[in-house]
Amino acid sequence: MEQPTLDVADLTVRFGGVLALDGVSLKVEANEIHGIIGPNGAGKTTLFNAVCGFLRPVAGTIRYRGKALLGTAPHQLASLGIARTLQSLGLWPGLTVLENLLVGSRVRPNFFASLFAMPRADRLERRLCEQAIGVLEELGIASVADARPAGLPYGLQKRVILARALMAEPELLLLDEPASGLSAGEIERLAELVGRL
Repeated sequence: MEQPTLDVADLTVRFGGVLALDGVSLKVEANEIHGIIGPNGAGKTTLFNAVCGFLRPVAGTIRYRGKALLGTAPHQLASLGIARTLQSLGLWPGLTVLENLLVGSRVRPNFFASLFAMPRADRLERRLCEQAIGVLEELGIASVADARPAGLPYGLQKRVILARALMAEPELLLLDEPASGLSAGEIERLAELVGRL
């Protein structure tokens, strides 16, 4: 039998005397969509932060495809196939939308190959740009590839952060408050996009 993609068991997180998560358990199988619902302060982001290694739980286990995640550094998650968006947009204002997506790729050109403009680095950069344009097309926002994110409507900025997460080609995608601040029409489009992924 296959391992669940994500298996969280009896997760407990405390901030001093405040119990933020108390024995939370959930299983996510491949190709499933789950929603974590609750009021502000219920611990949704705390759960994501624990799964992604930003917080160390006081009890419980987190397994990804059968492998223990506790102790895994956040920057190692992309290589495992995990991507996450944040509540705050976290877009680089000085970069274009396309450049923001390239930052999200799990593949990186070798520093020295890039520095000396070696053909291998150029080929990789072209391939990553093509991949980014493909993701933007899939999300219906390829027309803004050369725009700066700050000049875009909020709903488009939310799609840009989703596109950046997709550049990591994740097997597990964690979207923290993906619909916050969106209009009813934008939420409907977002739900349709997530359903197609």
